[in-house]
Amino acid sequence: MRRSSAARQPSATAPTRHRVLDHIGFDVKDHPAFVKRLEAQGITLDEPPRKGGANTITYITDPWGTRIEIIERGPLGPEVQTATAAVQEQPYPRLPAPPVKSPPDTTAPDIPGVVSGGTKVHLVRDLFHSTESPIAMPDGSVLFTEQDAGDGRIVKIGLDGSISTFVDNTNRTIGLAYDTKGRLVGAQSHVGRVGVLYPTRQTLVETVDGLPIVSPNDLVADKKGGIYFTDPVGGRFGPPPPERKTPRVVYITRRTGRSFPRSTCSLTDRLPTSAPSRH
Repeated sequence: MRRSSAARQPSATAPTRHRVLDHIGFDVKDHPAFVKRLEAQGITLDEPPRKGGANTITYITDPWGTRIEIIERGPLGPEVQTATAAVQEQPYPRLPAPPVKSPPDTTAPDIPGVVSGGTKVHLVRDLFHSTESPIAMPDGSVLFTEQDAGDGRIVKIGLDGSISTFVDNTNRTIGLAYDTKGRLVGAQSHVGRVGVLYPTRQTLVETVDGLPIVSPNDLVADKKGGIYFTDPVGGRFGPPPPERKTPRVVYITRRTGRSFPRSTCSLTDRLPTSAPSRH
């Protein structure tokens, strides 16, 4: 876990490129034909299509500044196929790799609107067990998930630099967000569900459209009180149920009361052939 010594930059609308979320990606079939359709609609490519290994890649930018990767993935090489097959044959649960030492202090690249180039980046502490999802608390402290510490924990870095456990036994929570009610909500991947972790514990949703949540990962809360989360098919703790065939992105609409019943959940994207990739 690292922190930057730069002061927060003024909030402003800016392109996504070189920011924390640099771009989103979509897998397509027949890359040349897809590019021709884009150009026929007057859409300009950011750069000519190029090869990245076996993949064909180009980028476009939408009117709001979101950079979008258009990628057609080529066949995996034999070494990757062998490694993938080895992973697929591993028994459940599939254990994580051990933590490793981090590089020493370094400097940040220039990311407009976020941090100035050359800003010192200080190593706070390393050898955590699979960290993800750093978010700010209302007081400016930082929370992040340590997925593989026991059954998962949420770690807090205080304003004074102190490190402590904020919530323990999180059901291997990965994605984190504060909702509009001030609750800390997490995507819990051991037993698949989305729920409140603080100040109380509460399950929000375990099934969507009658299908079980398998291994929720990324999670974002919007300003309207809704929650988006990703739900891949693959999981570390067991094979997916036979009725779950494809990954999905789910939206939970805002609802008063103690829970979000299944009827308030709607699938926004089933992603069978054109799947956003995470970067």
